[in-house]
Amino acid sequence: MIYHNYMPEALISNTENQEIESLDPLLDREIIAAILKVNSRCNIRCYPTNEAVVDDHGAVSEKTGTDCYMYKEDTTYRTAEKQMTLQTVDRIGQRLGEDAERRQSHRKVVIFHGGEPLLAPPEFFSEAIAKLGSYLPEYTELVTTIETNGTLLTSEHLEVFREANTRVGISLDGDRDANKGRVYANGRETFDEVMAAVELINQPRYRHLFGGCLAVLNLEADPLQTYDFFKRLLVPDNLPRANRKNPSLDFLMPLGGWGDDSPYESEVQRLSRPYATWMAPIHKRWLERDRGLLRLRSTQTILNKIQRIQDNHDAFGGDGRSQVVINTNGTYALTDTMLYGGDGVTSLAASVYSHSFERAEAIMARRLTKLGAAVVPKICREVCPKETSEICGGGNIPNREYQGSYDNPSSLCGDLSRTIADVRGYAVAYTYAKRHDDAVEPFLVNIAKT
Repeated sequence: MIYHNYMPEALISNTENQEIESLDPLLDREIIAAILKVNSRCNIRCYPTNEAVVDDHGAVSEKTGTDCYMYKEDTTYRTAEKQMTLQTVDRIGQRLGEDAERRQSHRKVVIFHGGEPLLAPPEFFSEAIAKLGSYLPEYTELVTTIETNGTLLTSEHLEVFREANTRVGISLDGDRDANKGRVYANGRETFDEVMAAVELINQPRYRHLFGGCLAVLNLEADPLQTYDFFKRLLVPDNLPRANRKNPSLDFLMPLGGWGDDSPYESEVQRLSRPYATWMAPIHKRWLERDRGLLRLRSTQTILNKIQRIQDNHDAFGGDGRSQVVINTNGTYALTDTMLYGGDGVTSLAASVYSHSFERAEAIMARRLTKLGAAVVPKICREVCPKETSEICGGGNIPNREYQGSYDNPSSLCGDLSRTIADVRGYAVAYTYAKRHDDAVEPFLVNIAKT
């Protein structure tokens, strides 16, 4: 049988009950990063929803929720402990330290996350970072970052982060119009507070801490205007960072699998490859003008994977096993984007109080295997061209969900394929257009030869 147009998503009905390949080569994956759910609650409600719900007796009530990128389908946070204690942080530090010694690690990463982590006061982070670092051997560097919505960022927080060299990422969907869905519980927009936070962190004293922005791709916004908006925030002086750690811009494609939560409104929209089309001029602009100023994460990931450089970006097949989520109560969990799959999907019967990172690695591998998410789906390897499937990696795991299994191609398969082709094509075109210019990087020349 011959399949045309690189559309393995059309074969979704053929993906059930496929064999999972041996995981032996994958079981020894070191946990480099620990994502600490500092707070399980958030101070804003992204894209609030209201819908009528009819019970078994015909009674109608109103259900309120949120279209939060990650927590739309998960409600477990409502009963979770609100904030992580320093006692739990201390135990995490012990686990980090023993794993660093076991692995002889040169680096361990801790990412403060939520909910909204800045619901915790500055002194929490000061003490937490000190505790975490105290257990690491002298040859292991502790790298700390925080992902926040920005509304609560203060100079007091930034002083703590400056002392620890903690990089700050801000989640923001774009300019005021694009960001209208990110509101407080009373419906008031958060945009002005976020812009004040960006102005604060862009002061010369703190600018080196600004790690980047995370944005959900908005098809209703103009792509280049959106890109230029973020570029002005991230590189206000239009100069590369003195420390060579340029900020990152990550546009996220939507989550959603093959059911009612599909990322597409219709079959016609799906076949138009809207997300790849939206990103195309951004890839081109960044490649031609801005690679020395900021890091466009999805584009850089594709370029890395073309060169066979390891890149565990979850949008392109990262399985999350080089990182572990640790909830407010110290329990381990799978990568948090999988929360989109519903209550309990990410839960692991393990805790820092009773399980080492070594045990957590094995438990995560076993859980991912059971879900069908441990390897690139067989259909992707058999149907997609090798030069596409090796880079796509099956896509983001939540987009592979179908009737409780994740051993399926991504629901965004066509958009991913076109995005990969676009980036490769722009890299080749740019290389040949500049073939007599010594400034062309060798890696782009190599891509042009593939």
